[in-house]
Amino acid sequence: IKELEKNNLGTKATRANIVDILYQRNYIEDRKIRVTKLGLAVVDTFAKYAPDILSAELTAKFELALDKIEDKSLSIDAVLTDAKEVLIKICAEFNEHKPEIGEELANALQETEQKQRVLCKCLVCKEGNMQVIKSRKSGKRFLACSGYPECKTTWPLPQRGALRILDKKCESCSLPMVGIYTKGRRPWVICVNPACEGKNGE
Repeated sequence: IKELEKNNLGTKATRANIVDILYQRNYIEDRKIRVTKLGLAVVDTFAKYAPDILSAELTAKFELALDKIEDKSLSIDAVLTDAKEVLIKICAEFNEHKPEIGEELANALQETEQKQRVLCKCLVCKEGNMQVIKSRKSGKRFLACSGYPECKTTWPLPQRGALRILDKKCESCSLPMVGIYTKGRRPWVICVNPACEGKNGE
């Protein structure tokens, strides 16, 4: 939030919501806020093919213009004319490289989705993977070994909030930590391994 304020992006009323959206879309993770591989892929892709989309200066410029419209020191028509020119340029850049942008973002999303399904190797059978499952019957989510029915190992998961498997490792058992993101609240970072001595996380 401090970085948004420093760069004049958003307002006091919208900055917390902007950060919430970044968490929900898996562009950032952890309490200390780290950019995910998906977030980096999105930035790198647009920096390569349509850099104006990422311009903090451009966004801040229009934030300031909206303030000036509100205090009647700038006309709406002037801002709309300027915005139209900028959008035409950005759309032209995007359309020119649409196939490349689509392919790179699709690959990054597929890799992220795969990572978010599998936590680790099953600690019981040592062969299957502990993966996130959502019950069709109850709607509840949990971790279960992919070796079912031979291996019936299951671990519980928190039922509320968006769930993300993080790059961060548990200091006690070295398994990936899990982040739970609920709108308007700080991320809850935990280890979900029932046998972990530090399973309550940070």
